Amino acid sequence: MVTKVKANKIMAINGIATTIEQSKKLIELGINIDTADMTWEKVAKSLTEDFYWKLTVGLDSAIKGNLFSYRNGHVTPAWSLSALIELMPIKIRNSKQFTLYKGESGYSLTYFFHDEDYPIIKDDVTLLDTAFEMVCYLLENKLI
Repeated sequence: MVTKVKANKIMAINGIATTIEQSKKLIELGINIDTADMTWEKVAKSLTEDFYWKLTVGLDSAIKGNLFSYRNGHVTPAWSLSALIELMPIKIRNSKQFTLYKGESGYSLTYFFHDEDYPIIKDDVTLLDTAFEMVCYLLENKLI
């Protein structure tokens, strides 16, 4: 699967994979880029045309083998919803339950605990954004 998107239209396909900005945040938080399952690649048809971003399934070999393109902003790893969910542990500390809830206004992911009054709850309009927020929280708090 290949999705082409003008640089300023990336948010329009949110839901397929993390945006470039979300991917950069995950990397800053220390996520292993080998866990990504998709790649954003900067492409230009000619030297005079604007570039566009191409989203492809799989982690581009430029990221795995030759970090030059990655470090120069030509490719960026991306995480699908499935990849984000796989990053989340079934249990953290003494959690008793991990749930996904779909409501009228969006989605919620929650870790419930045996001995704490306050669960960890992340919610957003899209499931991908909810999963992204939960993974960020877990990374920031050294829970994954």
